[in-house]
Amino acid sequence: MRFDRIAIVGVGLIGGSFAAAAKRLPQPPYVLGIDVDPEGLAYARSQGWIDDTATPDEAFDRGWLSPGDAVADLVVLATPATITQEWLRRL
Repeated sequence: MRFDRIAIVGVGLIGGSFAAAAKRLPQPPYVLGIDVDPEGLAYARSQGWIDDTATPDEAFDRGWLSPGDAVADLVVLATPATITQEWLRRL
């Protein structure tokens, strides 16, 4: 299965690695990096791992994560375990 648009929540070690691997595919997807850390987002973007950035609220506002009309074909949760449950509720 091919994913054209991926949203990665948390672009730290795991999320950043996932994004980097996705960008090495023969037909890389468009990757939105979602994080609360602007420095982490800027770094991931500077490395070419993500195409655009968003805070969690911006991602919902732009429709990337809205139930029913999600723009993302795949959402990867790469957040600390302590906030994963909160993200699952939100999604």
